Amino acid sequence: MLPREYCGGIANLVYVDDLVSAVIRALYTTTGVNEAYNINGPSTDITWNLYFDTLNAALGFPPLQPQGKGSARFSSAIMQPVRNTAKWMLKRWQEPILHLYKKSAIAKLLMNRAERMIRQTPTVAEYALYSRTDFYPATKAVEQLGYRPRFDLKRGIEMSAGWLRHHRYVITEPV
Repeated sequence: MLPREYCGGIANLVYVDDLVSAVIRALYTTTGVNEAYNINGPSTDITWNLYFDTLNAALGFPPLQPQGKGSARFSSAIMQPVRNTAKWMLKRWQEPILHLYKKSAIAKLLMNRAERMIRQTPTVAEYALYSRTDFYPATKAVEQLGYRPRFDLKRGIEMSAGWLRHHRYVITEPV
């Protein structure tokens, strides 16, 4: 889990159905031609902390345990060379690495652990993103396209968690 002080930024969340609705509105109006719009959900105060905690609970996982700020920085710093090395190795030796992965249970186990650690450790850039307090209002889309978000955080998270379980990305029992 990310440290609480790193995740106090505004999440600027939008549920996919609301985003698609805005795109369709832009496609079927001359107002939307050559324009750019910010599309957001209805809430302006959802932090990354709230989002992560809410999604985690909706998926039925135990409460997240925050990591200390120093520990998080250290983990991120250590994982960057690991990320870079893994990318470099895959770019140059993908075929032999995949062959080893398929043939050796130990190699497969080690590669899966390394991948999990890489995916679960945020980068320095992600820490910066999760700390940003900027909100990008959808005012222009509301005024010009008639965009109105229909899914708040609770409903969007419920729908997302259901989709993830249905497609077996996450296998849990709901809380």
